[in-house]
Amino acid sequence: MRAPDSWSPINADGGIRWSWHVIARYLQCPRLFELEVVKNLAPIRYNNNLAIGTAVHYALAHVFLELQQLQQRHGGPFAVNEEWCSYFAGKAESILQSYTGDLAEADRWTAIRVAKLYCNGNGDPAQGGPCDFQQLEILQVEETLRVDLATLLPVEEQQRLGHLWWSQTPDLVVRALPGYPHVLPGVWTYDHKTMSRKSRSLRDQYRRDGQAILATATARALSADVTGFVINAISKATNSADLAKGVVEFDLPFLQRAVRIIARWQRQIEVLLQVGVTDWPEAWTSCLGKYGYCDFWDYCHDGYTDGYCRRDQLRPGDALAQLNQGYEIAGLD
Repeated sequence: MRAPDSWSPINADGGIRWSWHVIARYLQCPRLFELEVVKNLAPIRYNNNLAIGTAVHYALAHVFLELQQLQQRHGGPFAVNEEWCSYFAGKAESILQSYTGDLAEADRWTAIRVAKLYCNGNGDPAQGGPCDFQQLEILQVEETLRVDLATLLPVEEQQRLGHLWWSQTPDLVVRALPGYPHVLPGVWTYDHKTMSRKSRSLRDQYRRDGQAILATATARALSADVTGFVINAISKATNSADLAKGVVEFDLPFLQRAVRIIARWQRQIEVLLQVGVTDWPEAWTSCLGKYGYCDFWDYCHDGYTDGYCRRDQLRPGDALAQLNQGYEIAGLD
């Protein structure tokens, strides 16, 4: 399982660890790609929105690791009642009380509230959280999958493209058993999301989301049983269990189209890296995201470099793990 602040776009050998996060950074802004991926820089300043999401993910990873161990002892999924949910909610609170990542005290209590609401789920399996796992077998928790995405393509294309080594870390990989009401039986990648407000249609939002598509493609390269992507979201702006579920199925032809697009982008970036070409964004709109200005705004526009350092030089708690951001894959229906 990943520890807080441990994500890095660079492999141990110094090469790029290709993932959707890396591709998305280039599509957003080549300058951002150069700073965050090529130079492996990270901001030291605090971002409370990302801090809360990172902390909640960290707590939930521990919760689902324990639930996975319990399933293994029971010989598979078992009835997770309200008492079990209360236990997991207490565990999440305990983990966050001792969390060593970058988290202000007020945001710590927001993270605790969100994680506890997620774990409790109002005792309703349809609400998500551990009580949703009475017919879901947990196969993996926060395990990085490293695969050759080219293996999803026909053999002649594989020979032409060469290897496409790729790394993705789904929150969970689960197997849905017959009778589970929300998805078809099979293997699914599963993601937790904390949102500022409840989404109207998670399925529409994630049907073209790069993170969802590539997480599914990566898992599919390991197992033909992988069917799609499940998103469980909770709004951190309310005081009740405002949970929502989205289910997106991706068939093999769709995933193959995504891999071909990814291959073009990856090869294009590799060529640009060889000649040292890094462009600035065409418009400043690329410098704005859902949480405000880009983390490197001060670095690019004001020349302020003191607030940044190489990611491998960060002290624990200095900066946040950069969660994969969802960006639409252009050209996919």
